[in-house]
Amino acid sequence: MNKREIHLDVIRIVACLAVILFHYNVYLLYADPKVARIGEISYLHQTVGDIAISLFIILSGFALTISQGKVTDNFSYLDFYKRRFLGIFPSFWISYLIVAAVFLLVGQSFGDGQWWKLLLSLIGLDGFFLYRMQNYYLVGEWYTGYMLITYLLYPFLKKLFDKTPLYCWLIVLAIFISLNAVYDKLFDVYINCNPIMRMPEILFGITFATYIINNRSNEIWLSIISLFVLVFSSYLYNVLPPQLYMLVIGVSIFSIMSLLFSFIRYNDIFSNFIVKISSLTFLAFLFHHQIIYAVFRIFDYRSLDYQQKVALLVFCVLASFYVAKEVAPLVNSFTRLLKSKMLKNS
Repeated sequence: MNKREIHLDVIRIVACLAVILFHYNVYLLYADPKVARIGEISYLHQTVGDIAISLFIILSGFALTISQGKVTDNFSYLDFYKRRFLGIFPSFWISYLIVAAVFLLVGQSFGDGQWWKLLLSLIGLDGFFLYRMQNYYLVGEWYTGYMLITYLLYPFLKKLFDKTPLYCWLIVLAIFISLNAVYDKLFDVYINCNPIMRMPEILFGITFATYIINNRSNEIWLSIISLFVLVFSSYLYNVLPPQLYMLVIGVSIFSIMSLLFSFIRYNDIFSNFIVKISSLTFLAFLFHHQIIYAVFRIFDYRSLDYQQKVALLVFCVLASFYVAKEVAPLVNSFTRLLKSKMLKNS
């Protein structure tokens, strides 16, 4: 694919905004279940956060497929992992250091005193392992660790898909359904955070990039089917296992959004703006939790009316992207430095 699919950048931005909205509302919910929130925590029997993460995961599968093309026998796993490293760790490390510096400046402690756990932060798995132990987590949630583990699995999944798409889907769904049936006996990690249980969404992103995105007829038929899924979502919710239901809802919403946003005319100015904002979503995601926490330490949510809460949410969104914009040049410089050392021929 030669041209950039701008409408998928729009989905990435929408997903990021949905995550910020969800965590904003969750803070209000935990602080006081009786306080009015902005919209609902859940729609279609899925939390806004789960829907947004589904969109992110599908987009990851799509973006990796577009960037890699067809996996051949000459595919370099080392080169792939180096590039994924550069896509995550510079942003994660710099965001972490900035937040840690702010904590130290204001005299706020973090961590549990077991210094070896800083290793989890160094490798980006601190948020992922919060289900098991307290550590020095500050940014990134479980999703950063999830992405790192998924990147380890992706080349093998894509290679199997290129050789035999149907069997690849059958194998992934067999693993998904089998593990879902005995999940609690095998894993402690929350099922939505387990990379193995999110492989179908990654695989759908691969499939979408390979067979759907350049075929308008396929896009339309997939969206029609997806619309029926959403219309009958209450029935499906009652008959499908929760994880399978989450998969079909995420896939359906993504398919419909992709089709609808593809009809929008994007001139050069609008396209450049969308690409710029989309490029900041990961940094904004890394910072947004701490910005929400900081805002609610300053403002008493109980004294705010609905309009003021909306204004405060808008502030949190703008602050998250503003910080991302200011930090991006430092991240880019650090990434270029690492890239010059790690990718000699780039």
